[in-house]
Amino acid sequence: MVELRRDYHDRLAVLHERVRDIGGIVIEGVRDATRAVLSCDADLAAQVVARDAAIDEVYPWVESEVFDIVARQAPVARDLRFVIATFRIAANIERCGDLVASIARRADRLERGALTPQVRELLEEIGGAVESAFDRAMASYAVLDPDMASTVSGLDVGIDDLQRRLLRAMVSGGASDVESVIDLALVARFYERIGDHGVVIAERVRFVALGEMDAGDRDNDFA
Repeated sequence: MVELRRDYHDRLAVLHERVRDIGGIVIEGVRDATRAVLSCDADLAAQVVARDAAIDEVYPWVESEVFDIVARQAPVARDLRFVIATFRIAANIERCGDLVASIARRADRLERGALTPQVRELLEEIGGAVESAFDRAMASYAVLDPDMASTVSGLDVGIDDLQRRLLRAMVSGGASDVESVIDLALVARFYERIGDHGVVIAERVRFVALGEMDAGDRDNDFA
């Protein structure tokens, strides 16, 4: 019986580690996708897109492992909250990987003239803010710290403000390439959505640690 319980807790630890790992891929991807967009670097963008495959590979394993743990081990209380929340968090991470790849794919499609000094500055700011917020969310998941998780929503408010400022800067920038303006608007939206997913991850951490969810749980508010 002791050996069975050790195997159970080892499986939970491996599940936790693998989800942390794919969260790290998103954090690195946000950083490199921002660099790729600012420099119109197609090679770096291709590397970011390629990394998304690693997330897509892990997610089905997480899904299968969670179902198997629930069926065979019947976790209860905090363990059950952890397993279910981890499954949901992995889904958020998988979606963020797609969003990061979508940002990177636009790196070599942008007209350099659309990247005015103000737009470049705001892109750098929003990329850094999203990276910081998602890193905070994943750090709170790593140690299941509800207090750290509670700070993520405040960071997301700043991301929303940066998105609005970036959109205004694009409209007033006078870029002649309409397609570049549309792509930049999508990039701004993708950053904002990654921030939203970070908030949901943090709310799941609070659920695991405290058995409660903030009223602002937005899992159903966006794809």
